[in-house]
Amino acid sequence: MDGSITRRGQPCWYKQSKVGLLAVNDGILLEAQIYRTIKKHLKGHPSYLEILELFHDVTFQTAHGQLLDVTTAPIGTVDLTKYTLDNYMMIVTYKVMGHSCMLHAMSKHSLGTTALRVYAGWKTLACFRCAWMWPLPGLRLTAYYSFYMPVACGMLLAGISDPAAYKVRVAEDILVEMGQYFQIQDDYLDAFGDPDTIGKVGTDIEDNKCSWLICTCLKEASDAQKETIKANYGKKDKECVVAIKQIYQEINVEERFKEYEAESYKKLVAAIDAQTVLPKAVFTSLLSKIYKRKK
Repeated sequence: MDGSITRRGQPCWYKQSKVGLLAVNDGILLEAQIYRTIKKHLKGHPSYLEILELFHDVTFQTAHGQLLDVTTAPIGTVDLTKYTLDNYMMIVTYKVMGHSCMLHAMSKHSLGTTALRVYAGWKTLACFRCAWMWPLPGLRLTAYYSFYMPVACGMLLAGISDPAAYKVRVAEDILVEMGQYFQIQDDYLDAFGDPDTIGKVGTDIEDNKCSWLICTCLKEASDAQKETIKANYGKKDKECVVAIKQIYQEINVEERFKEYEAESYKKLVAAIDAQTVLPKAVFTSLLSKIYKRKK
């Protein structure tokens, strides 16, 4: 979609010599297989319809999150007026990028083996779509299908099917916020992470991404700094990248992230401790994997 060559250190799927635009059809086949998998394992389950609707709803959210990302920061066009924290939070909440550690949390706390199979099918599509066929620089992780969706599947299989129910809303609030935190970490690591550790050289600056770093920077930048950002952001030039990172240092964006991380962690821990709808370890197992992660 954005013309990338590699993703996660591997050639993009559409760049394979015998694939090309067939990658689009491959994606359709994979998505269709999700619903065949759900039908195979859950057709007779009381929550079959609700689970189908959950997957369709998250797909709908995913498409809108992708649209927000592409239209906020289109390739070759830099419009700094769109780079706001409000726009950023909409993008990271609804756009997709799978994360496997929820499988670990679900399997340890008996939220349903069938839910694991269903989520594994969805994650297969997510990995194919996001890692090889439609690569997205800067990792705009969806809070919904990366964090909330697998738990929602387990809750549906456990008989909690009312979307307005207290239990569903509590789990959603915690998991969505956790997903947002995870994505902001990703943005930070793109600029400040060790390439040998994270497995890639960050390119959010060159790729004109609407990241937490640039949105935070623009909120605090002076007029002169904004002019520097406007002149250098979104350009595939090493000197331009250096100029943007210099602005990050001047505004102390790295320290601002650490402050956000500490506050976000404190807020999540308090919310987890306060809820009684699911075993705390469902949430803490996941949070412990992402807090202060290096990759």
